[in-house]
Amino acid sequence: MLPSRYGLADDRVVPSPPPGDTEQQSRPPRHAAVAIPYRYYWTWTDPGVTGSARRTPTLTPTLTPTFTASLDATLAAAPTDVRPALARPGVAVPVPDTLAGFAYLTAYWVESLLQRVAPEPWGEASAWLEAYVHANFTLAVHQGLLHHDPQGRYVLWRVGTLVTTDGRPIYGYFVANARRPAPPFFLVGFVTLDDGILRYQTPARTIMPIRIVAPPASPAYDPPSYPAVLPTLHWQHVLESRRDRIRARLPGLPDRALRWVIAGALADAHRASHRAVPAWRDGAVEWLLPLHVTAERPADEAPDFVAPVRLAEDGQGHVIPTLLEPWMAYPHARAVAPDAAAIRTWVTLPA
Repeated sequence: MLPSRYGLADDRVVPSPPPGDTEQQSRPPRHAAVAIPYRYYWTWTDPGVTGSARRTPTLTPTLTPTFTASLDATLAAAPTDVRPALARPGVAVPVPDTLAGFAYLTAYWVESLLQRVAPEPWGEASAWLEAYVHANFTLAVHQGLLHHDPQGRYVLWRVGTLVTTDGRPIYGYFVANARRPAPPFFLVGFVTLDDGILRYQTPARTIMPIRIVAPPASPAYDPPSYPAVLPTLHWQHVLESRRDRIRARLPGLPDRALRWVIAGALADAHRASHRAVPAWRDGAVEWLLPLHVTAERPADEAPDFVAPVRLAEDGQGHVIPTLLEPWMAYPHARAVAPDAAAIRTWVTLPA
């Protein structure tokens, strides 16, 4: 179950580590909303040796060349006075494929981004914006989209598809973290490249304009193919564990009638699969299917429920483990949406 302050779906179950995986069990927990189902480690054998990558038991089969190239560039850019602190013989440290593992974050980093981004709903305490940033950083690293300065002075990252109120792309701006042992970089803040220029502050605190010829791009959001066969709904969970949620929206109906109504809405939504929305959950892109029970005009009205469609545990077919309220599903969909247009009815947009 996710912490309530994040305003995210409360039905998700984070898998337990494999038996005997004491290394995974001993790691400090990370925010469940941005946890990924595969984790890479950089095992240092000697402070002067770069090391070799290894992977814990995982559902994701490959380490992509773009990820490897981005990782090599990240570690190569780390200052020499930081690398020995990171590189302890026999100690595995997380590869910085998460924002918190990549850079030191100040207590006000989310608020600083909120001041620059075009207004839209970001949840209580901007928690949805935080989840969006974490998801898009992981995607950018895996797709090799970080821009590393050849001289190791800075790193730039396109923050998803976020723009300022006047439409300028927003970038994360990092410098080498020379004052702390880890992570290897420090998030200075969020910038716009006006006229293609980064205003880099040198160690002597002078401003050096640097032209960025090829700024980093937004990640590609490539969902899997939507299943052709109607997914199986977990009725017991929906009608027992989530009874209050269902009855709050559809009061006065016996269980048999609820089954018919929900099954009909699910069948209609599956036939209109063009309205299915990609979403970021547990480190992968999957589908959310909006279900309209009471709406007269589904295309223009908020869904009554949103059904997460995911691959079954045995890999055979697809299942719908629960039904979410639209606001619960919104941050997962927004994390991999170019904008909020397709999900604008799921929450109240600011005037």
